[in-house]
Amino acid sequence: MLISELKPLLKERSKDDLEKTVIALYKAMPKRLREEKQVDLLIEGAGLLPAGAKEKPNAAFADLQDQVNAFLENAYQQNYMAPNQVIHKKDRPKWRFIAAAMIKDLSAVPADSDDGRTATDLLVKLYQMLCHACHYYLFRSDDPFRSVGIVQTRFLDLIASRILLGGISPERVRLILALAVDDRHDRETVFADCMNTVLAYLKTPDSRQMAIGQGQILLAEQLKKRVYYEKHDYYNRVSRYSFEQIVKNTVTIVCTLYLLLDQVDDAVRFFKDNTTELFSKPDPVSKYRDLLGLLEKHVIRDAWLREYALAMQQGIAMIPRNEALFQHLKKYGAFPDADHPLDFNNLKSQVVYVLR
Repeated sequence: MLISELKPLLKERSKDDLEKTVIALYKAMPKRLREEKQVDLLIEGAGLLPAGAKEKPNAAFADLQDQVNAFLENAYQQNYMAPNQVIHKKDRPKWRFIAAAMIKDLSAVPADSDDGRTATDLLVKLYQMLCHACHYYLFRSDDPFRSVGIVQTRFLDLIASRILLGGISPERVRLILALAVDDRHDRETVFADCMNTVLAYLKTPDSRQMAIGQGQILLAEQLKKRVYYEKHDYYNRVSRYSFEQIVKNTVTIVCTLYLLLDQVDDAVRFFKDNTTELFSKPDPVSKYRDLLGLLEKHVIRDAWLREYALAMQQGIAMIPRNEALFQHLKKYGAFPDADHPLDFNNLKSQVVYVLR
């Protein structure tokens, strides 16, 4: 629970209830912690502000906040890369040390403190900026996460843990989903890594069901941007491709949540209804390849065979791996394993694609 959420609850308590609460908290606190935090002095009144006095704002944190915002503005303006009058040439390579120090300082601010939520918001902005720098040159580096000395998924994990510290809510879940489906990754990260990082925090059926609803809302919000990309060709094919990938990632994460809840038919239906090529000719081969790959990953044999049969009935060509997998399932009744690896020797096409 955040401090901002705690204060309204305390205001509703009677004096007797507050007294009982303080006594219970005091008993639950180890002696070592009471001494370290000088809890006795706080209770006696030494740590309380005089009546009528106002708490002073955290000047150090306010200064850090200004520094982060200034850094972000200069980064997006490419002032750490291109010649300019704002950042001196000798200081431009120092951006990585500045960013690393800011991440460290913001991470040190307790997420449940008065400044914690602001610190988390700034960490989100720094994460998004580094993601942006993976696709567009903001610095003289094409691997910004490594330059800063942090793994992208670890940074995402830190942010997700801070966002959800006060409890799982629809708005917080939608935020971490939006961060997960972003297609801007460093060299060593793929979408599945980011998806699994976020899904690790959604372990209960209720949280997964909530995430499905928020993922659908997120998808609807994304699709509204399609008109913009159709009318404005300023960002050309690269941005259109990126937008299309974000939409596909959102569909995938929602389907994965359905599968984790054993709602297989809902997952298949959602995938088929929402998987489409937004700016190019629909590709049913890729669509079924991705769907079958998702079902295989979650070891759902019956649905895999059903969807394979439907694709064949429609005359949709199968990639050689799925053809071999179909033969394997017919023979062994299970997906390949160490004892029964996939056999490509009896394919009709005799062509084997190496899938990345």
